[in-house]
Amino acid sequence: FVLTRIFIKKEIRQSSVSVFRSKNAGNRSFYTLLFFYFLTGFVFVPVTVSNPNLFMPITLLITYTMFMIGSLILVEYHNIILSPEDYVILAHKPISSRTFYFVNLACLIFYVMLFSCILSVPSFVSGSRSHHE
Repeated sequence: FVLTRIFIKKEIRQSSVSVFRSKNAGNRSFYTLLFFYFLTGFVFVPVTVSNPNLFMPITLLITYTMFMIGSLILVEYHNIILSPEDYVILAHKPISSRTFYFVNLACLIFYVMLFSCILSVPSFVSGSRSHHE
């Protein structure tokens, strides 16, 4: 778990949004990205509330969420999938490749679950409240 925490902290600090911030801004870019994706999640709120049948809005929401998460992982957190610096840094350490694989997998699952929830929670909450009758 220690490697996973270190890896997540490293990825948060190396965000591509950090190009537009000052050096002492900390990890505000990660929270800015979370806020942006949360606001983007409100795009499907009117679609979910206005349709009496939930099949089409939920299908569109899941498709949109999958596309946004895939784009986010490939563009923003590409180091989780494959990073050329990993071998240079960790080759001489007593860490097995299986451990390193599971650390990468845990980080990937963390980011996918976090951003999927951020994107889809506003629509799910509004849809469940409007169709609860």
